[in-house]
Amino acid sequence: MSGTEPHLHLLPAVLFAADPTLARHLSQTQPFFALPATLTLYAHEIEEYGSISRLFDFLLANEAVISVYLFAVVVISRRDELLEIEAEEPEMLHSILSKLPKPLDLDSLIQRTVSLFHEYPPEKLPGRTWSGISSSSVLKTTRDSNKLSQQTLSDGERYFKKEAAEIQRRDVLMHKQRQVQALARRYRRPVTWTGAAVFAAIFALYFRNYSPQYPSAAWGPVFVEVRHRLIEFWHRLAI
Repeated sequence: MSGTEPHLHLLPAVLFAADPTLARHLSQTQPFFALPATLTLYAHEIEEYGSISRLFDFLLANEAVISVYLFAVVVISRRDELLEIEAEEPEMLHSILSKLPKPLDLDSLIQRTVSLFHEYPPEKLPGRTWSGISSSSVLKTTRDSNKLSQQTLSDGERYFKKEAAEIQRRDVLMHKQRQVQALARRYRRPVTWTGAAVFAAIFALYFRNYSPQYPSAAWGPVFVEVRHRLIEFWHRLAI
C-alpha cells in the first residue's frame, strides 16, 4: 500500500478542485475505496468486453494519472446520493464508493474526465498534492510522450528501484514517528513530573545562590533525580 497511497490521495485533491462541498463531505473517508478500480484500470469492476475495451483505449491513450480523474468524475456523478449520507458515517460512504454504479455511461464519463483533467491538471491541484508524488513514479515518468517513447526497460527498472528505495525510507521514518508518538503518550506523566523536578532544581539553585537560609546540601538529591530522569527519557527517545 505504501506505493499507492500518494497516488490515491490525488483523488481528494481532484474532488476538492472540482466540487469543494462534496470533497469536504467525504473528507472523513479515506480514498482507499478507489484502489481496486484504479490499480486494474477498472477491469476489476467492468465485465462487459466492449465497455472495458472502450475504456482501455481511453486510458492507454492518455497519461497514467487519468484513471484517478476518471474515478473522481464517477464520484461526482453520484453527488446527490453521497450527500444524503451523513459525513460521520465513513464506513457507509466507503462501502458505496467502493462499487461503481451500473450501468455506466462511459462516453459521457470519458468526456467529463477529459474536461476535468484540462481544467485542473495535476500541477494545479490544491494542497501541493502533486509535488508529493515521487519523480520516479509512473504518474510522472510517463507524462512526456516523446521522452516515454525513448525509455528502455532498463530505465523502467531504474525508476522502479529508485521509487522502491524512497518508499522504504519513508516507511522507516513513519515507523520511527509512530514510536516517538507512542513513547510520548506513554511517558506523558513522567515527563510532567520531570518538568516539575527541573523547575524545583532551578528554584533551589536560585535560592542557594541568593539566600543563605537554603542550604545547598539539602537539594543535592533533587539534582540527582533530575539528571536521572532526563537521561532515561532521552535514552528512550533515541531507541
